[in-house]
Amino acid sequence: MPICKNCGTDNPSGSSYCKACGVSLVSDSRDANPNSADVKRCTYCSKPLVGEDAYYFRCRYCGQDFCYEHRLPENHLCKSSPLRRNIPSSSSSPYYTTGGGYFSSSGRSSQKQSSGGFQINFSKQGRNLAILIVAGLVLGYVFSLVSVDGVPLTDFLIQYNGFILQGNALWYPSLITSIIIVAPGSLGLLDVFFNAISIVWLDRLFVSTYTPKQYYSVFVLTGVAGNLLSLLNGPDIVSFGA
Repeated sequence: MPICKNCGTDNPSGSSYCKACGVSLVSDSRDANPNSADVKRCTYCSKPLVGEDAYYFRCRYCGQDFCYEHRLPENHLCKSSPLRRNIPSSSSSPYYTTGGGYFSSSGRSSQKQSSGGFQINFSKQGRNLAILIVAGLVLGYVFSLVSVDGVPLTDFLIQYNGFILQGNALWYPSLITSIIIVAPGSLGLLDVFFNAISIVWLDRLFVSTYTPKQYYSVFVLTGVAGNLLSLLNGPDIVSFGA
């Protein structure tokens, strides 16, 4: 004879609802045995999602179910790429969908699960700049093999402060060309290395803040500004790189 847990009334055998208060007498996942093999568990800690924990959370990035403690991506070491995760606004969906103790295929994340591992995703602008920077190193080596009156062509494209400070207009274009063309050798490789680090750090910030035109403008204007500041170091300085 089922006893109503809400009001304590004894009900006839086979009753689905309490005759006194109308509460359902049919047990659900909240009353499930935690030791049962069929009970839903947190994917991260294997905690049974029954009783007070029957209200589980499904991650919108990896599509797995978790308890309250591990509902956030960082708390269950989400295998999806962090760069694919957008912080939800107040009007959008949260990091997870919720369930009332029952599995629902409609709650599964629409995004494909990442294979995991270390990943770096560049925007189109970031990839273009990376290609441009590497091309500048290659061109620096190629132009060093081409001479004009015995002077390697690379020397006309990188910035010699002495010639510019003398007012020689022939060297003014190097304030811009030296942003791309780098001198061959260890210093050129070092310049490309630090430029690559800058792109990794700043690309996601710039692409979410600036239009493509503004993105490239920041690259050019900061490069020219750096070249102008290098003139303050005197005529004996040679500079190149973004």
